[in-house]
Amino acid sequence: MGIEVRKLDVAEVDTLVSIYSACFPKEIDHKEWLLANIQAFPRMIYYVALFNHKPVGYALWSVKSGFRPSSIVELEQLAVLPDFAGKGIGRQLLQASFDQFKAHLNDRGIAVKAVYTTTREGNFAEKLYASVFAVERHGVIKNYGSGDEVILFKRFV
Repeated sequence: MGIEVRKLDVAEVDTLVSIYSACFPKEIDHKEWLLANIQAFPRMIYYVALFNHKPVGYALWSVKSGFRPSSIVELEQLAVLPDFAGKGIGRQLLQASFDQFKAHLNDRGIAVKAVYTTTREGNFAEKLYASVFAVERHGVIKNYGSGDEVILFKRFV
């Protein structure tokens, strides 16, 4: 299943809100959260996955601890509409959005030295992140949010 991945256009924020609320229904004030992150450009960027020209998922990438010649990036959030889950969209979205975020940083003279992300213990996303980025467990935060949170990290240089 081929998808197109591109930087989010701010005019699409309401579409992103619908994806966000479908994937993270316990969270509140979805639009306010998305707009706050959008305003954090160039530190944070949303990338949207389109299937048949329809947004079906997104990824949020950010730079950790300031702009440096070599920085750590964080996959802050990944979401794919439930009806499209298990079809390889998340994997394609991860790889394409990471490549685009790296290019964005390279244009600013910043190299990516590591990838950091977290996910809930037992979430299938841990295996997905490990297969795409070769991240490894570096710890678990007990009783974080809806359960234990796994810290995943991969240094490239």
